This record gives sequence, C-alpha cells and structure tokens, in this order.
Amino acid sequence: MKKLRWISAVLGTLLCLWIGVAPALADDATIAYEMSPKQLSGAGTVTLTVRVSCAINAADLMENVTVSRSGGGQIMSLGNIQPGNTVARSATLS
Repeated sequence: MKKLRWISAVLGTLLCLWIGVAPALADDATIAYEMSPKQLSGAGTVTLTVRVSCAINAADLMENVTVSRSGGGQIMSLGNIQPGNTVARSATLS
C-alpha cells in the first residue's frame, strides 16, 4: 500500500508539471523527465530529473518554473528560463 501511494505521488507530481506548464506554453516549452530506478519492489528512493527547455523563438522567458507534488509541496525550482536555454534539476524522492 505504501508503494502504491508513493507511485501515485510521483505520477501526480509529473502530471501537475505537465498540466501546469504545457497548456500555457504549448509551443514555447519542451519538458522531459527521467526517474531512476524506474521500478521499486518495496519502499525506497527515486531520483527524479526534470529538463525544461524554452524555445529559441519564444516571446518571453519562463519565470519561476517549479516542480510541485500533487496536493502541494514544491519538489524543486528551475528558476527563470531564457528563450533558447535548457535547465535541468534533480531531486531524490522517498
């Protein structure tokens, strides 16, 4: 049950990132993420790496980009991203 809650929290986090950023910046942002390890057999930790790119032809920079958990709680901040730049951050989740 704990594993299911943990997986739900991670998926919720990624969904919040996608829902929160993608519609507002549909053509201006590229969002990619990796989780390592991809699967757990029990309780443990996972490293989440998120990369957000702002298109070179974007009208403006992306301000205060953050990744948050479903239900609140910031996981990481990517800060401001200028057009043509990519920012990557990692966080360990348990």
